[in-house]
Amino acid sequence: MKKIVIKACLVTFSLFTLLSCNNEDLLDENLNAPVKLEVKGLILMDTLQFVLEGKVIGEGIGGEIKISDRLYQPGQKIQVSKKADGKLIDEILIEESPFKQVKRIFYDGTTFSDKIELTPVSNIEYMGIRMRFSSSHKLFYGGPVDVKFLVQEIDLTTFQYSYVNTNIVFENVTGAFGEFMELPPLVSDDLTIRQYVIVVHKAGTNEHPYQDGVQYEGYPDPNVVLGNLDYFAAGESTLLSVSDSFGGENLLSSYFIEDLSTPFK
Repeated sequence: MKKIVIKACLVTFSLFTLLSCNNEDLLDENLNAPVKLEVKGLILMDTLQFVLEGKVIGEGIGGEIKISDRLYQPGQKIQVSKKADGKLIDEILIEESPFKQVKRIFYDGTTFSDKIELTPVSNIEYMGIRMRFSSSHKLFYGGPVDVKFLVQEIDLTTFQYSYVNTNIVFENVTGAFGEFMELPPLVSDDLTIRQYVIVVHKAGTNEHPYQDGVQYEGYPDPNVVLGNLDYFAAGESTLLSVSDSFGGENLLSSYFIEDLSTPFK
């Protein structure tokens, strides 16, 4: 009989304790619910390792990124380091929600980000763009640039080129993908071909982003070096990487534009 009384008391005490818990206590427990993580993106330089609590859980190079299929606790930090020497590059923070998380990372040897976004366009006839700029040339001035869009018009009867200014400017572009903008389509006809070209200037100026010593193959103006946007993807969001192209040691000939968005989709 005594054993039965003791057991009943324990049940009553446990029930009383459970009922006395307030909603905040239950909410705190829910916030610690484990989550899943997928990492995708592009690593242009080196092989990177992903380390959690001292253990390597994955690695990646180029667009191939593999990380262990497991559950993670919100608040945990995954260290990202170079495989060759273990140098710490950055950390990825595990968020509380959603349950299935996707981190889109980008690393070019200097710049690291785990917050790359492919923002949907608001008009399916437009092309969405985030842009970055990089230069490894010794005479690059080292700061942000403005990337300005012009419309190149080619007269098919005379094969003369002309250029029309637009108000489309990506300001303060660095090695990281920046602001999102939408580019309207161009219409060509039987007499004229129209396409976008870009001009790159030191941020806030109309000056080349290079120190003295660089020579320019200017066209159509010796003070303007152009890069051609050779394609237009209506309704899609792109990640455009702009880099300089030199025809000689210090002879700047053009700018090269590449879409890097595929590994992030």
